[in-house]
Amino acid sequence: MPKKLNVLLMPFTLITLCIYVGAYIHLIPPVWLNIVTYLPFVFAGVLVLLAWHFNKGRLLLIAFLLCVPLYQSLLHENGFGPLSYIAVTIVNLSLVVFMRERGFFNRFAINRIAFIGMQFAWCLAFEKGWVSFPALSELVLTDELPVLSTLILWGTIFVFVVISGVQWWKTDSDMWAGVLITQIALMILFYLVHAENHISLLLSGCFLVWIFYILIESHRMAYVDDLTQLNSRRALNEKLLALPKNYVIAMVDVDHFKKFNDTYGHDMGDLVLYQVANELSNVSGGGKAFRYGGEEFTILFFNKKWADVEDSLESLRESIENMAVSVIDAKKGVAKDVKVTVSLGVSESRASLSPEQIIKMSDDALYQAKRKGRNRVELNKKKV
Repeated sequence: MPKKLNVLLMPFTLITLCIYVGAYIHLIPPVWLNIVTYLPFVFAGVLVLLAWHFNKGRLLLIAFLLCVPLYQSLLHENGFGPLSYIAVTIVNLSLVVFMRERGFFNRFAINRIAFIGMQFAWCLAFEKGWVSFPALSELVLTDELPVLSTLILWGTIFVFVVISGVQWWKTDSDMWAGVLITQIALMILFYLVHAENHISLLLSGCFLVWIFYILIESHRMAYVDDLTQLNSRRALNEKLLALPKNYVIAMVDVDHFKKFNDTYGHDMGDLVLYQVANELSNVSGGGKAFRYGGEEFTILFFNKKWADVEDSLESLRESIENMAVSVIDAKKGVAKDVKVTVSLGVSESRASLSPEQIIKMSDDALYQAKRKGRNRVELNKKKV
């Protein structure tokens, strides 16, 4: 499944499930219906606690934004109040993603909450008639919105939903996918849903979208290397626990990397690692790449032998050799393209050896490749 659809699957499934359960809510025993009413509050608390635990300030803002329609649903017997509240929520959901992550609760979080709170305070002031501007009397946000202001609000909502959709399509981002589905759910809430239990279910779904998002994100932080976006060594160790009978492990090392770092700086070194990792992620033959540590990587081939992967590894080596990396020479202050190469050591599985021992054999083959001139693939043929 394409990644952009994969990231959309979870939030879409949660919201669809809540809508489906709402259609059959009359079958739920009355004693359980009382629990449904309190579910959004429970999930809101869980989301705030998770945001605090993982130090995610943007998730705190999203929880705050979703509490506004929850608060509105309590104040109005038949659904929500003015459209302006939903409009402000939807607009700010998109803006939150553009914000830089600054941690859970600090001066940045306080300023952002104050800014969003000010917008809702204006909506409340207009609704209650505490402030008025005669010159704008046809556009103010009151209980009975004139046609023009309704069109303006729906137009604003449409623009920001489209922005979220475009960003999701361009970035394949879990966060943008969550924002898009949440915005659609809020529109459904305002326009189609009026029963209290239905509102509680759909708002619960919105909170669950973000609870699952932060759990998935925490898993990604643990198992995906932040710099290269390859699976980390922890992910590799888990794969090694249940390997098939036949497998091939290749250890890959960037040639002369320390010299490159000394010449161009660590920032340019990180750029090289990222681009090499991007090539490794596209290795053919069914290989899966991992960052092992530093400038060293691992490629794991399941149900393969050396003859099956030899051409794939040679093609990979050539593609990295032919790759141009644009760097800035800090000493001369000029940009230029440089070439990098990698050496690869390979070993096949053996019945008498553990995966860790196969990795050690691949490492030995890697050192052989280095000694023989680098930029080559070396198979460990040593008999055990």
